[in-house]
Amino acid sequence: MTPAAERVRQAIDGKEKVLVYGDYDVDGITGTTLLVSVLKKLGSQVSYYIPHRIKDGYGLNKRAIDKASQEGINLIITVDCGITALEEIDYIRHRGMEIIVTDHHQPGENLPQAVAIINPVRKDSSYPFRELSGVGVVFKLVQVLEMQSKNSHLSTDVWKHLDLVALGTIADVVPLTGENRILVKYGLRELSQTQKPGLQALLEVTGIEGKQITPTHVGFILAPRLNAGGRLGEAERGVKLLLAESKEEAFPLAQSLDRENKRRQQIGGRTTEEGISKVKEEVNLESEKVIVLADEAWHPGIIGIVASRLVEKFYRPVILIALNEGHGKGSARSIESFHLFQALRECEDLLVALGGHSLAAGLTITQDKIKHLRERMNEIAHSQLSEEDLTPKVKIDSQLSLKDIDLKLLESLDRLGPFGKGNTKPLFTSAGVNLLDSPYLVKNNHLKLRVTEGGPVREAIGFKMGDKLSLLTGENTGVDLAYSLEINEWRGAKTIQLHLKDIRLS
Repeated sequence: MTPAAERVRQAIDGKEKVLVYGDYDVDGITGTTLLVSVLKKLGSQVSYYIPHRIKDGYGLNKRAIDKASQEGINLIITVDCGITALEEIDYIRHRGMEIIVTDHHQPGENLPQAVAIINPVRKDSSYPFRELSGVGVVFKLVQVLEMQSKNSHLSTDVWKHLDLVALGTIADVVPLTGENRILVKYGLRELSQTQKPGLQALLEVTGIEGKQITPTHVGFILAPRLNAGGRLGEAERGVKLLLAESKEEAFPLAQSLDRENKRRQQIGGRTTEEGISKVKEEVNLESEKVIVLADEAWHPGIIGIVASRLVEKFYRPVILIALNEGHGKGSARSIESFHLFQALRECEDLLVALGGHSLAAGLTITQDKIKHLRERMNEIAHSQLSEEDLTPKVKIDSQLSLKDIDLKLLESLDRLGPFGKGNTKPLFTSAGVNLLDSPYLVKNNHLKLRVTEGGPVREAIGFKMGDKLSLLTGENTGVDLAYSLEINEWRGAKTIQLHLKDIRLS
């Protein structure tokens, strides 16, 4: 941290040209916006670059490095990338520029030759919290720059950027424990009252303006739209939106990303159906514990989402590869009991490039190596995974009687939030409750029902649980529920709702 902050200060004082080089996902977009905003405030001659997912691929690339050199850039600062880019960073030094790496991904055996590498998962890191997101790492750098700054007005500005930190942290699905929980807790408050025209426009376009923003709003409404540009090609629109200085500038960008997200959803839905069909045709689930599929028709920006859906459906690690003229770009997702990145590291001789975490990874591979990757990954999985590991589990925190559910309980539970990975919403079970009326389906295959134990009547909804309807249409009206609790707002009225995770006949 110290050499990084000193080099940035030197660049500001010396009027050097600084380039912030971010990743194309929400974590990278928010981190880039945060660093550019603060460096501008400190008087830096700063610009930014977000790689094109299709043309450039992930991370640093020589085409962008050449462009930076031609533009007279002196210092490059990465956001959410760079930790494994040894060759590209050597090339940056060869072109006479210097680089600071800020990243939170797993390093390789050797670290790149940079001025400074800020990464909490470095083997030699003594930082007490290792689970920061990319934007979280940038926020640490920004805090140090603020502490060193003589500009007394900057302090407030730094905390105002916690809206960006919350966005990127939730979107990157890092654990919401420790420092992340604190950053997100106060970041969501900041997001609910944000003064950034770009975020105000996004909240308005998505219909959640004026609401108390939750991790659910971020994960399912805001983040997919910020991600949409990067998934289908050009991610710079996300940064342009977040850096916008007026509503007039921001609103068309927010509308554009909203339209792009609808297109992404259509492509994603179609690709998911194709993926499920391919699994049934090409994969023997009795013998294969890792699903590896490739197709020339798939869009490389969509396959990560589709891989997650296939993991949910088949509950085993999934690697999907989008092919183009003999080359493949892959996205991989995993289950809790299988460290995906470590397994793929054992297959690095088959890969052109690799990066990622325990539950998610990206890779590049030639088409002729895919069959070998499938065989090798299944060998590794067979040595590590039991049949029990491939059985999804619902972990119940406590039994609960329906009569004990009231607003006071929900307020108490709310203090344990914000909820997300590593700090999941408490999950309850109520056994032998009675169905009232007939359960029915609402849009998008959601199951709705009402239950009672003879006292209060509670409404419940099971998202995407329409397949359970046939189970509940017999004469037996006694059911066991697994659920979390939430407030449902509809036309100004607030009611308690059970958010079903599973249901079975008693």
